[in-house]
Amino acid sequence: MPFVELRRAGLVLLGLWRLPGLILLGAALVTITVGYLVAEPIFSISGHIFPPLSLLVSLLIIPQEWDRFSVGERQKCGAAGA
Repeated sequence: MPFVELRRAGLVLLGLWRLPGLILLGAALVTITVGYLVAEPIFSISGHIFPPLSLLVSLLIIPQEWDRFSVGERQKCGAAGA
């Protein structure tokens, strides 16, 4: 599971397929959380769930036009300028 999550995070970092990558990261977060809950009850969400969830929600809220450093946005700017 960590390798799948790493690949999905790589897609988001590169800016390739940003929205599908974030949705897949959210699905992985739900899967991991359910797995932890099956193994043992989690009474504090601050350590396991809240940090990745807050990062994921903030990335979903930020408009894609603000992402100046991703490969996908640079390709769009290059195609528009040519």
